[in-house]
Amino acid sequence: WKRNFGTEEDESVLHATEMISSNGFILAGYAVKNGKQDIMIKVVDDQGEEMDLSLNYPSPSHVNSAAANYIYSTGENYFAVCTYNKVGSDGTKMIVLVMNRDLSPMVVDLVNDYDEVGKSIAAAGDDQFLILGNRIDVRGKVETVIHMIETEDFFPIDSYPLATISDPKADLIAQRLLKTEDGRFAIVGTRRAEGNSDIFLHFMESNYSVAERILYGEAGEQRGADIALPLNEGLILLGTNGFGANSLISLIRTDVAGNL
Repeated sequence: WKRNFGTEEDESVLHATEMISSNGFILAGYAVKNGKQDIMIKVVDDQGEEMDLSLNYPSPSHVNSAAANYIYSTGENYFAVCTYNKVGSDGTKMIVLVMNRDLSPMVVDLVNDYDEVGKSIAAAGDDQFLILGNRIDVRGKVETVIHMIETEDFFPIDSYPLATISDPKADLIAQRLLKTEDGRFAIVGTRRAEGNSDIFLHFMESNYSVAERILYGEAGEQRGADIALPLNEGLILLGTNGFGANSLISLIRTDVAGNL
C-alpha cells in the first residue's frame, strides 16, 4: 500500500517507529497551522490508514517554530525528542515529550543556556535514557551534547547535561546514537572543518566518559546520517557523499570497534 497524509497546510514527518500495542506506526514531525509550526505526532495502522489517536502539541506562546525530530518506543511508552525556538529571544532549545499509549504527554525541559537542537535518544540502562543533540558553543562552533533523563515507572524524575564533545578546529554535527553490543555508546555524525567534511563515529564508555573518535573520509563531502546494529556483529553507518550538486549514498560496515 501507499498512503499520503496531510491537510491544505504543510505537514512533515521527520522520524517514525512501530507502535507498542499494534502493528501500526507512530510518526513524528511538525504541522503548520495559521503560519505557526507545532509538534506533530501521528498514528497509522498496519494498512497505512490514519487513526484517531494523534497529538498536535502546541508550541509555547510567542514561538513560531517547533518540531518532533525523533520518536522512540520503550515498549511501554514513547519519547519524542523535540526542538523549539526559545521564548522571547533568538535560538533554540530541546524538550522531550514522554507519552503513554494514549499519547498523553509529560514535558521534560532540558534546561541549558546554549542553543540546542534535539537529534535522537537511546536507552542507557534501567530507567535511564541518553538524549543526543547539537549546540553552538561560545566560539560559534557546533558541538555534540548528551543529556540524561532518569525515570521511575516510566515517569521522568530528573534530567541533566551529561557530556559535551567538541573539537576546537571543527564542527561536530551529531545525528544518531545507539548502545553497542559491548555496552558502549556510538554516535554518528559529520565533522566539518575548513570546507571539508567527513563522517565521524564517536564512542562513549559504559560509564559515559568520552572515548575515541574515528573519521571516514574520501573524496567529496561526507555526511553521517544514521547508525544501526546488523544481525551479526559490528556496526552499519549510513551517510551521503556529495560531489558538487550531486550526491551518493554512503554505507559503511565496521566491526564493533569501528574498524573497516
